[in-house]
Amino acid sequence: MKKFIICLFLILLCMGCDDLLSIITTTTTTVSSTTTTTILLEQVAAPTISPGTGNYNAYLYITLSCESPGVSMRYTTDGSTPSETHGNIYTNPVGVSKTLTFRAIAYKDGYSKSDVVSAMYAISGTCTNPVFSQTSGIYNNPIEINISSEIPGATIKYYIEDKDTLESLINWKTYTSPFIIESSSKVYAKVENDGWTTSDTVSIDLTINGITGDLHCTLLRESDNAPCWVVLECDTENAVITTNFGQYFAPFLIKDSVVLEATAKRGDFLPSNTITQNITINKKPIISFIPMTDITGKTIITTLDDTQPMIIYTIDGTTPTISNGTLFVEPFIVLENTTIKAIAIYNSLPSSVETAIYDETLIAQQPITVYIPFGSSGDRKVSISNYSAGYYVKYDHQRYLAGPPDVNSMDGTLFEIPFTNAKYDTYSFVGYKSGYIENSTKD
Repeated sequence: MKKFIICLFLILLCMGCDDLLSIITTTTTTVSSTTTTTILLEQVAAPTISPGTGNYNAYLYITLSCESPGVSMRYTTDGSTPSETHGNIYTNPVGVSKTLTFRAIAYKDGYSKSDVVSAMYAISGTCTNPVFSQTSGIYNNPIEINISSEIPGATIKYYIEDKDTLESLINWKTYTSPFIIESSSKVYAKVENDGWTTSDTVSIDLTINGITGDLHCTLLRESDNAPCWVVLECDTENAVITTNFGQYFAPFLIKDSVVLEATAKRGDFLPSNTITQNITINKKPIISFIPMTDITGKTIITTLDDTQPMIIYTIDGTTPTISNGTLFVEPFIVLENTTIKAIAIYNSLPSSVETAIYDETLIAQQPITVYIPFGSSGDRKVSISNYSAGYYVKYDHQRYLAGPPDVNSMDGTLFEIPFTNAKYDTYSFVGYKSGYIENSTKD
């Protein structure tokens, strides 16, 4: 076995292999013996970095080459050590414009990787001016702007001055991707790089004669024909929206029927479409309760605007519609706890529903007694003039009862028909009705 290894080594030397060799040793064990085999792998040549270490006053493009054919190469610029799995794969010359250390390695299947080589660069200079993809001029549509620099890895800064608003905050932004210019503007740019002198600030002057995007109107309301909030939006950013009520800044409330007109315009753009919106606001009825003299209950009065629409109401709890409810003609009297709902009809369109609840405690009417002469003896018939359905009167003959009649007990007599009394008798009367408070006693 020793003779085999020595012979292999001598053969490789005879072949002119001047590079270092990697040694791989494998061991095979059988029942009777153990065999050790050593394989020597050729190491690929180290890559060549060009240009080499030095001080430079301009950006560089670094190239890698290797004498060993068919190799792959990786490199790093962050100070780390490249390997077969770490680092950037080299395909084309690498542009550098900053002081750094460049490290590289070559490798190939079946071969030992090369040694790591490195070069150090101190680079400085003055940045060349950035280049715009568009030139100053007049354009009929928004345009895309691209800014580039010939210095690898340099940073491009820019800001935009709106010619319409004359906003010039000089708020430099870092350029990362192309952007759209929609209105007349001046675009400024410069190039910066670590250790370098910043370039001049250059600019382009753009006049945009485009068309302002569509204007949209949204009405936010609880129900059809109710007061609404008007929201206006334009597809073109920063467009100025103008209505027949003035410049639009934020949603506004419409309480009366109007015709809304609005348009939008951005700088030198042609104006947007004009919106004409008929906004119908149907006012709800106003329900009020007015106390009446000598009558229990209150009168409902509806008060509206000068259009005098048709009014429909309900008192049974249902919702009034064009086909459900009673047409209001004149004020009417409410004698019980009642929920009144009403709508106004404008040109066959209903307003939203107005609801009023009469829930005050009602007091029953005081009985109105009438004494009618009867016969020659001076007797009289006693009657109740305001007696009506659902209204009850109890009376007591004070000659026999010490106290007044009580509607909640058996005391007193329920009045049903006129009755006869003696000339000098005294009676007490009380009126009451279901759901009402009884009135005071009347003698």
